[in-house]
Amino acid sequence: MALSPSDRELLHEEKLRAVGQLVGGIAHDFNNLLLLITFCSDQLLAQIPAGDASRKTVSSISDAVGRASILTRQLLAFSQRQVMDLKVIDLNKVLLRAEQMYCRLINPDVQLKLNLARDQVAVKIDVDQFETVLLNLVMNAQDAMRNGGQLTIETGNEESTDAVNDDTLSPNTNRRVVLRVTDTGCGMSEEVKSRMFEPYFTTKPPEKGTGLGLAVAHGIVCQMNGAIRVDSNIGMGTTIEIRFPAANMADSSFSPEVSNGDDARGVETILLVEDENELRQFLKTNLETHGYCVLDARHGPAAIAVAIRFGKKIDLLLTDVELPEMSGYAVAEALRADDPDMPTIFMSGYGGPDAVCESSSNKDVFLLKPFRITQLLQKVNEVLRRRGAPGLQRSEVATIAADSR
Repeated sequence: MALSPSDRELLHEEKLRAVGQLVGGIAHDFNNLLLLITFCSDQLLAQIPAGDASRKTVSSISDAVGRASILTRQLLAFSQRQVMDLKVIDLNKVLLRAEQMYCRLINPDVQLKLNLARDQVAVKIDVDQFETVLLNLVMNAQDAMRNGGQLTIETGNEESTDAVNDDTLSPNTNRRVVLRVTDTGCGMSEEVKSRMFEPYFTTKPPEKGTGLGLAVAHGIVCQMNGAIRVDSNIGMGTTIEIRFPAANMADSSFSPEVSNGDDARGVETILLVEDENELRQFLKTNLETHGYCVLDARHGPAAIAVAIRFGKKIDLLLTDVELPEMSGYAVAEALRADDPDMPTIFMSGYGGPDAVCESSSNKDVFLLKPFRITQLLQKVNEVLRRRGAPGLQRSEVATIAADSR
């Protein structure tokens, strides 16, 4: 018996959830392994003299880790389990900033036209993730216009009406921001449209695409509380329309520029919470090498015990999100009962379905695994510049940490 369209959509969603659970189950441990490999390869590169033939081998290891981490993040994005750093921004500014890059990427016989709303189009999105979505749409549009054509990107604000009904957005969302990406290319058949968001489905040759681009775009848009629609017919081009709930620009946040992580040094006290012993030791050693005093714990209850024994303000909490016994979010909430202004850096390769950092206060920062030690130092420096409290002597830290084991 043939399935109805609604049944097929339900089955598709169930498949996505099942794959998402599988991906999420392995992503945390996998990204911890990648992070250890990254640290070790970086340390080896720092020790190998320039011109030594072994540098090429170690560099290849580092490059492979980078490719593996990109693949992991693509899978997490399509399954809607990627960590999001949501900020309010004018969508027009994102497009204007990216315009020159797109003009360099697309073929000369494809004309790019921006048709942006005169008013601000404020949305609450993860800018980096959204730029990934937009780049996928632009490159797909170019591929559909083999003989040239016009690519139009437009934005607008709209009020919710019966004519613009979208069950995937909140029924309380009256104001919406619309982004349309339209090409004059070959268009898509009904069969292709029905499968275009499936992972690894592609109409391109193997050397031209993996089939993850649109699946990733769909996952990212949905996780940012948006909805994506497609209008396409053979020979008539394609329009991909994305809608987000409109935001208020008064809620936008400002992140100051920070110095390069290589120059970051300090004397502040950091509470490090990470359940992977070897990884925790790597992080602790590198932070101490750059002058920081580090208290460390392997899970939430131990971290709270360390903080109580410490008895002073902790300048920064650096915690993994996925921990045994209690999550990194719960650790931060417990510690903020005594110090509401304590900043936190959350480390995660997979933060679960609610892994969203709404950082309008600039108090919390997410750092996605795997990362390089220079990236960590830059984030630590960025956060501590807003606090600047004096650190504890390292001998005192060692005593407290030893008591927490």
